[in-house]
Order: sequence, then structure tokens, then C-alpha cells
Amino acid sequence: MSRNIKRRFGSFFRDTRGITTVEYAIVLALVAIAGVAIWQKFGTTLVTAVGNSNTSMNNVVMPATTATAGGG
Repeated sequence: MSRNIKRRFGSFFRDTRGITTVEYAIVLALVAIAGVAIWQKFGTTLVTAVGNSNTSMNNVVMPATTATAGGG
């Protein structure tokens, strides 16, 4: 029994028919997983950076706009 299983696994790993399709599927899955992980990290950083710059711009623009509108 054990010998038969070893032989089947051995022939399975030596068989190269159709291996390119499987390889492409595995690579595609790995790229998708990596892309999602990177996007989650980069997306959080990007949202934080845009929020910080928005706050900074509001602090610079709003007092000037308020002073001009109130002083006129």
C-alpha cells in the first residue's frame, strides 16, 4: 500500500503535462494576495496623508478667507 502511494506521488510530481496552466493560476493567486495586502497598507497610508494635507490646507486657507470676508 505504502509503495503504491509513493509511486503515485512520484509520478505525479514528474508529470509535466499541463503544468504551465497550474503555474499561471498559482502566480496569479499570489499576485492577487500580495496586491490586496499592499493596497490595504498603502491605502491606509494614503488616506492618512490626504487627510493631513486637507487639514493643513483648511488651516491655511480658512483664516485668510474668513479675514477677507469679515474685513470687507
